[in-house]
Amino acid sequence: MKEFLRWFAFACMILFALACFVQWNDPDPIIWIMVYAIPSVASLLFFLHRFNYRIGALLFISYCVGGILVWPATFEGILLEKGNFENIERGREALGLFIIALVMLVFTYQTWAEKRSKI
Repeated sequence: MKEFLRWFAFACMILFALACFVQWNDPDPIIWIMVYAIPSVASLLFFLHRFNYRIGALLFISYCVGGILVWPATFEGILLEKGNFENIERGREALGLFIIALVMLVFTYQTWAEKRSKI
């Protein structure tokens, strides 16, 4: 499991870096590039066994709060078929933040558990 999570972190690093790249067409690209760059670096640190579970917990909480704050008043899905474009975009952004939060929770728990087992 430990080795699987290590390579999962490597895949997350690449996926979050790609997410940074596709944010250039966003109305506020710098914010969203940073939103995805931070977990990309965190994933690299986890892969290299340099991840700090305290910072991971802070990232988890931050991305959860961000997802809650960005969540649209009316969730209309993620497909641009019908509905208010702004609601759909906010829903996509919130789901992205929740995905990052989940990944940070996994990394945080695994790092904390490893540290605790060495004590």
